[in-house]
Amino acid sequence: MTVPTRMLGAPETQGANEPRPHRMGLAQRRAIHAGACLVLPPSATSEALVGTVRGLVAAAFDGQVEHAHHGRDDAAFFQALTRARAALDADAGATRIGRALLAELGVTGPGFLVDRIRLRGVAPGGHRALGTRDAYALHRDTWYANPRAQINLWVPLRAVGRLDGLSLFPDLLRWPLRNDSERFDHGVFQAQGGFQSGVPRSPAAYPRLLGVPPRPAWVPALPRAGRLLFAGAQLHGPTPHDESETRFSVDLRFVALSDMRLRRGAPQVDDRSRGDASNAYVAASWDLEVAG
Repeated sequence: MTVPTRMLGAPETQGANEPRPHRMGLAQRRAIHAGACLVLPPSATSEALVGTVRGLVAAAFDGQVEHAHHGRDDAAFFQALTRARAALDADAGATRIGRALLAELGVTGPGFLVDRIRLRGVAPGGHRALGTRDAYALHRDTWYANPRAQINLWVPLRAVGRLDGLSLFPDLLRWPLRNDSERFDHGVFQAQGGFQSGVPRSPAAYPRLLGVPPRPAWVPALPRAGRLLFAGAQLHGPTPHDESETRFSVDLRFVALSDMRLRRGAPQVDDRSRGDASNAYVAASWDLEVAG
């Protein structure tokens, strides 16, 4: 498999140990829309976000993070994860650090729309539990009426590898795949609670790949607080695993308004969803404060 990725090690510096930011300018966005997956090392800001979110997860899971699944059945794990997500939504400090993390990449100002920070939790063996089918479904975000110009920033709360990271299928970006995205209407979805509603076994439509992907997954290894950028149109999903530790991650989604206006973005080869999820995003025109 040929993975069109840019693997970056230690960042370049501009003087006194200050990392040079990798800006999401037009050339960088075009490369990601064309299939590049950008792997960046942790930054002080991504580490600050991870530290804050780990504290929220620990509070919701009685002090546990990596062993959050211990002593909890699937329903109890979901309830605690829902509490952690609500705490993250309400935490002004986490929101401030998330904005600073995007600003490091040049994602700031009214020319960008951003979604709220999303928390994911993947417990060992969780893929075999009843009611978790939606959480593990391989999908493109475009099947959920996300803009084809959208870029996702994914950050793990601990180190991940090929057995428990995020599964991506860059070879399939331009490959029409069987899916049921015609079931998805964003307006109806929002009325039923929307993403991460906390409703177990929600009646909402969750589009997915139908059948087995015709190419193998690429699962990049990342250290704690590493940063992975990829097009939302990439086929992706959590890697089912039986490792000893729960895997938590956060992701932030953004889109440049100029890309949407000029119809730039990733290939749109198999999406039949209705609506526009970016209507719920906010302009990145906040007054940045120093994170931490």
